[in-house]
Amino acid sequence: SIECANMIYLKQTLSVSSYEGVRKAISYNSTTSQSLDRANNILTARNINNATITFNPPDVSTVSKGTQITVTVSAPCSANSSLPLTIFSGQTLTVSTSMVKE
Repeated sequence: SIECANMIYLKQTLSVSSYEGVRKAISYNSTTSQSLDRANNILTARNINNATITFNPPDVSTVSKGTQITVTVSAPCSANSSLPLTIFSGQTLTVSTSMVKE
């Protein structure tokens, strides 16, 4: 049950990171770098290891108003586990959030 709680925490953190990253990305005059920083700040604050963040489209500063932007955040379960061997070994959690450019 401890490990399941850890993975719920990981999934929720990935969700918040993805949400914050895309909220920044859809803002007027926002850049991918600024959005990446916003998403990474959440992951760093919550001690998430080996996460990857991707943007679609990759350069949010060139996206026209009304275009959908998606931020995907992934992290391996094993790198974020508090136990050495778990039922989540070898798995990766992924969350995507999409919003429309303002």
